[in-house]
Amino acid sequence: MTQSVCPYCRSAHEVSAIAGINTSEAPALKEKVRDGSLFIASCPSCGKTYLLDYPFLYHDPDLKVMIWLQGSGNEGADALKALGAAASSLDGYILRTVSSPGALIEKINIFETGLDDRAMELCKWVCSQEMEKEVQGIRFVRLEGADNEIVFSFALEGRMMSAKAGFNVYEDCRAILARREAGEGEDGFVSVDQGWVLENFR
Repeated sequence: MTQSVCPYCRSAHEVSAIAGINTSEAPALKEKVRDGSLFIASCPSCGKTYLLDYPFLYHDPDLKVMIWLQGSGNEGADALKALGAAASSLDGYILRTVSSPGALIEKINIFETGLDDRAMELCKWVCSQEMEKEVQGIRFVRLEGADNEIVFSFALEGRMMSAKAGFNVYEDCRAILARREAGEGEDGFVSVDQGWVLENFR
């Protein structure tokens, strides 16, 4: 249990907060991460639901992936540094940090689909540049159909929308990464998002 403050009525109360999961040991909790319900709390004072904000470690030993959900504060920074130092020695592991439950769910979808999240972030940036209007929060959702079309979701003028891109766009981005070797050689947990794309490709 941990203390939480409702963002609506500002009342403090205790909530159940799980520090992390190993997916091979907790498949039921894995599904709660994937549907986002693990990060939802209900305020006993006003009855409204809201997103919890705390550090969380997602560990999938089968895919060799660790993803650290940072939360908005500096809580857990020391633990992340120590964990990163230890995890860097794990052969073949992918270590990532994300800033929101939605970004965590997207990373899980990307890795479980067998895709490279670096190439997908570049693919998202390319697709967003080709759209006529400025989009916000573009996210990978799934591959669809025999041709593996990429389905994205994004916010546009306050509404949630979806768009598709050919898988060849992703393949082109993989080829660019192979030539540029972007992000290679970094130790510890790395944030691979649209900021990472701008840092490495602009």
